[in-house]
Amino acid sequence: MINKAPANPKHLFRLKKSSIFQIVVLLIATIVLIPQARQFSSSWEVIKNISPSWAIFASVSMLMTIVFAALVYLSLVPKKLPFRRTLLIQLATYFTNRLLPSGLGGIGFNALYLVKQAKLSRTDAAVYATANNMIGFVAFTLCVIFVSTIGNSEIKLGTPNPLYALIALIVVAITIMTTLLIKRVQRKIIDFLGHLVGVVLTIIKHPKRLTVSVLLSTGITASYALVLWASTKSVGIDISIVDLFIAFVAGNAALTVSPTPGGIGAVEAAITAVLIGANVSPSLALASVVIYRVISYWLPIIPGYIAFRRATKYKYV
Repeated sequence: MINKAPANPKHLFRLKKSSIFQIVVLLIATIVLIPQARQFSSSWEVIKNISPSWAIFASVSMLMTIVFAALVYLSLVPKKLPFRRTLLIQLATYFTNRLLPSGLGGIGFNALYLVKQAKLSRTDAAVYATANNMIGFVAFTLCVIFVSTIGNSEIKLGTPNPLYALIALIVVAITIMTTLLIKRVQRKIIDFLGHLVGVVLTIIKHPKRLTVSVLLSTGITASYALVLWASTKSVGIDISIVDLFIAFVAGNAALTVSPTPGGIGAVEAAITAVLIGANVSPSLALASVVIYRVISYWLPIIPGYIAFRRATKYKYV
């Protein structure tokens, strides 16, 4: 047994830089959140007494995100796509997106679907899938601008919260990793910029489809915001729409910078911190965020997996 041992076993202990980074993030989250466990212990009692009607409303709002997502592709792609099949694919992305960070699973799965269903080349399919995300960003920005014009925020940050420190550490860590891998990053940035030019030129050629796509994409953002709103209402929280949307934006920002699939840990920390800053008690804030994440992140995994299996079984991708 000993004679068969590898002469140089160092490779057995090697970890990818991304794996090390994720371990560090999880450790930071643990260090920050565990001391607050007692403070948030009453959240579970709150969750047991949530309002069923608001929970149902949140679930229906989550279903609407799937409908809007399918409609965006139907309006954006010049080739005719069947609505039910496209709806199934969007539902399946709620499974594939849980496997990879920042929606990469959704982009890849939709691209494969467009290659198979719309008979697009792999490049064109990737362009439209990426364009969909770009349109989503534009729609999200428009929603932020609109909400910022209808009222003022009452959020008081006060003494820096450890949860904000967690988000800041994540951003700093990503920056450091980017610097260390600058040569590799430079190549990826150049490739991305070339791809981005192709995306922009493609969507500009169809202004009507672009406009409709942006409007439908705002429906996705609004539906997700409604899920969070209904989640806060289900535990008795009453805050302004501006403060609610700030919490929603904070959650999306954490989702973007987090290396973990679905922004696990970072999203919860960011939204909870903002709600506490809006004078919501820690127990209610955490309870509402748990409900929001269960409805918007965890529950869709099951039907998403079923849709994924069906899509692959019938060779839609």
